[in-house]
Amino acid sequence: MCKDNAIIYNRIFQRRRMDLPDIPKESWCDFRVDYESGMTLKAIGCKYVCDPRTVRKCILANRSSTEIGKWLGKTKVEDFVIKIDALYRLYTSDPDHIPNNPGICEISRMIAEELRAEGYTGGERTVRNYLRSHYEFVSDSADSEEDNSNA
Repeated sequence: MCKDNAIIYNRIFQRRRMDLPDIPKESWCDFRVDYESGMTLKAIGCKYVCDPRTVRKCILANRSSTEIGKWLGKTKVEDFVIKIDALYRLYTSDPDHIPNNPGICEISRMIAEELRAEGYTGGERTVRNYLRSHYEFVSDSADSEEDNSNA
C-alpha cells in the first residue's frame, strides 16, 4: 500500500464511529455509560478486566459486564426439568428406594443415567448444577458452616 492510500485509509478509519443502538438512557449497559462519559474502549476494558473488542461488542449488543461469557441460549437440562424434579423427590423421599442417604453426587449420577435413557445428551455436572441451584443439600450447608467457623 502506498503512503497516500494509507493516509486516506487512516482518515476513513478514524471517522468511522460505533453505531450505538437507539435505546433509552435508563436501560444503558454499564459499558455504554462509561463510553458515553468519555472513556475509551481500552480504558473500559482495563476497568472491567476484559478485551476492548469485547467491550465494543457488548456496547453494540447492550450487554452489561455481568453478562460477559454467560450462555444466553437454552441449556440441555431445561427439557428435562420436570423429570429431574420428580426423580429428585423420589430419591430423597423414599429411603427404601435408595439406602444410605445419598448426597448430591450420587443423586445427580442416578438422575443423569435415567435421563440418558430418555435422550438426554448433557453431562452429570449440568444436572448437579441444576440440583444445587434449586435444592439445598446437607453437605452444602455443612461446608458453609465450616467456612464461617474458619473465618
